[in-house]
Amino acid sequence: MHYLQRSATSLKDLNHEVSATLGVADTTNWMRAARTTLLAAVPHVSDTDPKALDAALAQARFYYDGGIRFMKARRSGSFHHTRKVSTMPRSSRA
Repeated sequence: MHYLQRSATSLKDLNHEVSATLGVADTTNWMRAARTTLLAAVPHVSDTDPKALDAALAQARFYYDGGIRFMKARRSGSFHHTRKVSTMPRSSRA
């Protein structure tokens, strides 16, 4: 019985470690997407299409906010990697 309890504890620790790693990776991916989207928005700063700039900035903000949500959820311990996350803001969905 003792062996099974140690095994269960070991698996629980491993699950926590994997969850933490995935949480960091997901946060990093969201922040990378925000940074890349901001870089893609730079050419729109000087062109005559403010709607394109606004759309790019909104998309970058969406990714940034997603990264912040993942980071806060991870820190609070309420992070569950199985939940699905949309990659598009609601206003951009067809």
